[in-house]
Amino acid sequence: MTSEGLVTVMMKMLRMLWMAALAVMPVASSATGLGSISAHQTNRLHIAQLDLAVDRANTSASDSNQFDFGILWQIDNGFSTPSFVLGTMHVEDARVTNLPAPVQQAFENSDSLTTEALLELEQILLIGPELLLIDGSTLEGLIGTELYTEVGDALQARGMLPEMASLLKPWAVALLLSQPHSQSGMFLDRKLYQLAKQNNKAVYGLETLTEQLSVFRTMDLADQITLLEETLAQLNLIPEIIERLTQAYLARDLKQLTTIANEQFSNSPVQQQLKQQLVIDRNQKMVTRMQSRIEEGNAFIAVGALHLPGQSGILSLLQQKGYTVSRVY
Repeated sequence: MTSEGLVTVMMKMLRMLWMAALAVMPVASSATGLGSISAHQTNRLHIAQLDLAVDRANTSASDSNQFDFGILWQIDNGFSTPSFVLGTMHVEDARVTNLPAPVQQAFENSDSLTTEALLELEQILLIGPELLLIDGSTLEGLIGTELYTEVGDALQARGMLPEMASLLKPWAVALLLSQPHSQSGMFLDRKLYQLAKQNNKAVYGLETLTEQLSVFRTMDLADQITLLEETLAQLNLIPEIIERLTQAYLARDLKQLTTIANEQFSNSPVQQQLKQQLVIDRNQKMVTRMQSRIEEGNAFIAVGALHLPGQSGILSLLQQKGYTVSRVY
């Protein structure tokens, strides 16, 4: 695999890791019983207009559903210039990447951009060893010729060279195949990042890419192969799930986004642990790390929309820390 090809793969992988925040994956097959990793786990990896008129009427502390609707939120600590948190969807669909006026205004007026992770080449290259088979083994050797041929056909159908997968770990190939069909690669978070760089805004990341991969690092080979098999079996369902998520996102309906995401999780301990690692644990970490930006003031923070709602969501956690959280859009 060439260095250019590796960077391309890693950018696609990063996008898929962020798609985990919207739980976009193939839906589970009820006919399969898969042990520690089920078809439900496959689903994990698939499941943002003129003046900034803050809607405070629906954000009272007594309303338990106060964060069910809205993708742009003002965060005020009472002394710094208020900051904004945007829930994103990690796709390149123009319906999502064309910024509504309130989002555009908040972004343009901000001093900095913070995303889930920095999209700089140096950071992307650091995750190479996490994705690659570096012990001399090959994907075909690990999964067998029949499954490897199926992987190659699936990659080719998506406009990717089959050779791209030859030295990737099975879980990495599963993520690569799970992504929506890519045209430009300019998903929303990447667009915001490039706009911030072009306008000389300071840019920050809430996590490292290595941290984002940690949930897969300890997955044993058998579970990785199961994940890959289930991904291949469910590829034709990805467009439907993405469209459902997109419609909910465009409606700014975080409750519906959460419902779609939760449909992809079973109640097994393994699935609940994965949900804990992919969403809840990361919410706590990201809130802790974004506080320095909020204290500086006038920050624009963009994270996957599924991280926002709920008692363990970012908005509730910020409110619990004493910030005034108000819906803008």
